[in-house]
Amino acid sequence: VVRGFSSKSDALAFEWAWQKPHTSRHIARQWGVKGFGKCGTRSKVSVRLAALALLLVHGHWAACALHVRVCAPEECGEALPLVRAAAGLTCGPPRSEFFD
Repeated sequence: VVRGFSSKSDALAFEWAWQKPHTSRHIARQWGVKGFGKCGTRSKVSVRLAALALLLVHGHWAACALHVRVCAPEECGEALPLVRAAAGLTCGPPRSEFFD
């Protein structure tokens, strides 16, 4: 769960870029340099978190104060430290105050 966007349209743009990092104008170049291919519906959680880390560091949202909550950290593998370095990160099930 990612929160802290300044607008709904900013959040939707982030979601699109996260789902399609290989075509996102914000991180496509860095995505290719890292050696990742096309991101699809069957991409591993670790690949999705790598895309999240790139968005938080190199994307339009690098200057935003976004907060990330990983609900199943045991599924994350080696990508979790990348996200931890890029944003305010907490782990565990979502709490209702997280969505306020």
